[in-house]
Amino acid sequence: MTSPFVLSRGAHPISRRGISPEAIKVLYRLHRQGFMAYLCGGCVRDLILGIKPRDFDVVTDAHPQQIRHLFRNSRIIGRRFRLVHILFTDEVIEVATFRRTPEAAPPELEEREARVWLNNAFGTPEEDAFRRDFTVNGLYYNIADFSVHDYVGGLEDLRARMIRMIGDPERRILEDPVRMLRALSLSARLKFRVQPELFLAILRHKGEIRATSPSRLLEEFLKIIRSGASAPVFAFLKETGLLPFIFPFLEPVAETPAYDRFLASLGRVDQEIREGRTLEEPVLVGLLYFPAVLAAARDPGASALHQASEAIFAVQTDAFFPRAWRHEMQSLLTAWPKLQSPPHKNRRLAERSYFHDALDFARLVAGGWPETGRHLGQWKTFVKGRRMKGVRRSP
Repeated sequence: MTSPFVLSRGAHPISRRGISPEAIKVLYRLHRQGFMAYLCGGCVRDLILGIKPRDFDVVTDAHPQQIRHLFRNSRIIGRRFRLVHILFTDEVIEVATFRRTPEAAPPELEEREARVWLNNAFGTPEEDAFRRDFTVNGLYYNIADFSVHDYVGGLEDLRARMIRMIGDPERRILEDPVRMLRALSLSARLKFRVQPELFLAILRHKGEIRATSPSRLLEEFLKIIRSGASAPVFAFLKETGLLPFIFPFLEPVAETPAYDRFLASLGRVDQEIREGRTLEEPVLVGLLYFPAVLAAARDPGASALHQASEAIFAVQTDAFFPRAWRHEMQSLLTAWPKLQSPPHKNRRLAERSYFHDALDFARLVAGGWPETGRHLGQWKTFVKGRRMKGVRRSP
């Protein structure tokens, strides 16, 4: 077993004041019951960098049932990878048990049982660290003595501002091609360089992303577009050649000014996300389709946009986004040209259930297509004047 590199309490900038009070409660209860209790992953990385973490993940040597017994406000989730969610009023703290990578499942287990067994082989902190993706995500904060433990060189890579894969980049990408997206997203968000070997592995194996399920790609897309750094990520997707394998409908516009306008719109999204705005999923996904739909339309009118979106959605697999979103995305696309006219020409649009999402969509599009925003102020004034109570449709 390798001894970790340990930073004692006074040798790192992490303070309990920067940690969620709910996470502190979970850590201390586990510790007082005799279990190891660490913060892990991205929250430790961000605390060291002086960034406010989005969430706090806890890892322990307590098994899921033991954790569940300690916290009445908890539930075990996951079939293949069992975790415990501890539910507080405004926060959910995710608690995992240290995992290891076993050699093989017992031969007597059926395939489904074997997958569960492999994903729930419990281990040590060191074994858990080497299962993680990037070195900067392989750091642990020990509540017992407030020290930071590093088994994988994450502290050195934080200083070097480097995104480095734990283990061989080629093998780790082939194990899970989504790691390519995560590497680019993390690099963009932290403004870190990507390890050269990792970048070359991404270029060599970019086509492997096609093996990822569409639903998982949607999940990663939503994480990226809510990260506050989606514009540089989509610039990376074009640079690495990943774009056509993930979003083939964007390939025809990737080398046109429309893609630069699309990136400018994403920049507007990033700004609003950083300011704390909440944007609905159909608005964000509709924005992704907008440049391709606009290019495919015969003219920028509502009916042409509707027909173009029908054609593009038919080519794209239905599983990429929930089927229920399709109608709302088309409504947003076809409302866009109507919002380019003064309100008195399309008054009834303000009565539609999707109207406020349509305004959000048009405002974000205006980040890349400034000429499209000339009447948005009039629409906002019109709505305030009528003192409408808008109803946002749940996707």
